Amino acid sequence: RILYTRCTVGMKSKWLTPFVEWGQKKDVVLLVVQLCNVDPKSVQVEWTNKKLQFQATGEGALGINKYGFEMNFFETINVKESCYKVRARGVYFTIPKFKAGDWPHLMVKSKSPHWLKLNFDLLVVEDSEEEESEDMKELKKHGRVLGDNIEEEIAKAKKDMIRLFINCYLCVYNIVQWLIYTAIAIIFVARLILYGQDSISGTYGATDSLMSLGQGLAFLEIVHPLFGLVRTGVFAPVVQVTARNTLLFLFVMPFKEMHTKWTVALLFFDWALAEFVRYPYYALSSVGAEVKWVTWLRYTCWMVFYPIGFVLEGAVGYQSSAYIREFNFLSLQLPNPLNFTFSFWPVAAFYPVVVSIGGPLMLGHMWRQRRKRVGRRARTSKLKQN
Repeated sequence: RILYTRCTVGMKSKWLTPFVEWGQKKDVVLLVVQLCNVDPKSVQVEWTNKKLQFQATGEGALGINKYGFEMNFFETINVKESCYKVRARGVYFTIPKFKAGDWPHLMVKSKSPHWLKLNFDLLVVEDSEEEESEDMKELKKHGRVLGDNIEEEIAKAKKDMIRLFINCYLCVYNIVQWLIYTAIAIIFVARLILYGQDSISGTYGATDSLMSLGQGLAFLEIVHPLFGLVRTGVFAPVVQVTARNTLLFLFVMPFKEMHTKWTVALLFFDWALAEFVRYPYYALSSVGAEVKWVTWLRYTCWMVFYPIGFVLEGAVGYQSSAYIREFNFLSLQLPNPLNFTFSFWPVAAFYPVVVSIGGPLMLGHMWRQRRKRVGRRARTSKLKQN
């Protein structure tokens, strides 16, 4: 459906065509140009006894722009007594007819352009023995015929702008996350080259601030589907983000003894590599783009990084549980005002079991996603679309 056109007429300029509604009495034609907040100084009107040319700057269906139109009337009009008034919600024309009588249609051509509509509220029909015009028949058939609702068009434009803003935000978010995890991977490799195996014990201290920032921002990946910013489900990000942040902020960060473990260093490197190939895919998807090799990497590299990550997460959880028990971390001992005890150690000790159950579920989910994106099913779907 064409919502607007561009016209070029005698005024030697181009413009967008606004929506126009019309009605008539025996002796006068009424026009309403659907433009809001029209600048009166920009209004240009040229009359002849059978033609009207209009041009103005205002807010129409495509926002604030230069709008205009030209129409050749069905019959002669009285130019001297014709007038218009600029109001907040449109430009209103009162155009006396040179000879009184009902016009079967407004313009010389019986078929009205898409931007011109008969408005029941402007139409005053007087008794006549003449045959009904096509516009009148259409009015009786469909009931009230109103002009296209300009407010709906403006609302649609605003909705598109909001979607554009959301897509830009998602693209920036994914790029920032990619930069964070890329920096972690580079630091790990650079330290390994410079210091060899001795670098492992200092990996946490060199990358903990970046990892904390990246995993803290990852909470937004739960918010995005909850508020409809992305179309993916909530389950996968909840599982992944909750598991990783529990491990980082409750099992590793509180204990200095964990900071020098080689399992923590390798886990940070594994996470960094997994996100290094994941976030570029989502950054491109947020702006409606796709690079085949990026998609392939995103849905293939997980087959290496995710299983290794699950093993390391279970190992880190097991190692940390000893320190949680030793220091009574997040535990409540008697006596206390609440008069009950709580120990976080059983929760920590059970974490490797949770990983052993949740890990295969996540791998199965990723395998199904891979079949949809790069497997035989994806190729078959693309062939059907073509």
